[in-house]
Amino acid sequence: MDALQTGNKHSHTIYIVAGVLLLLLLFSFFQYLSVRSEHKSLQEEAISYETNQKVIAFTNLFINKVLTIEEDVEFEERLRLENMVRDIDDEEILSAWMIFVESKTEADAQKNVVDLLVTLINKIQ
Repeated sequence: MDALQTGNKHSHTIYIVAGVLLLLLLFSFFQYLSVRSEHKSLQEEAISYETNQKVIAFTNLFINKVLTIEEDVEFEERLRLENMVRDIDDEEILSAWMIFVESKTEADAQKNVVDLLVTLINKIQ
């Protein structure tokens, strides 16, 4: 009988340890899911921040080099602006930029610059 009671005590202990380990495993799994979700959210926020910085830098340069200067924009500055637009990696901004660059008349350019600026402002989050 003593051997049987000792075996029962050991099996109860094993069940208790297994239950505790199962609870710890479940707790760890839910913690992992929570951390993974937070990590993804932080990554998206970082990407958004980086895009905002690029849009703001481009908008600032565009205003300083295109809108506030009376003479033609130098080739190097146009190339720099073009590269900055492409670096933003946003199809809507690139499209608005290309429409502006391809303006044929002063009136078209004025309308297209407004469209470009509105697009840029709308992209800042």
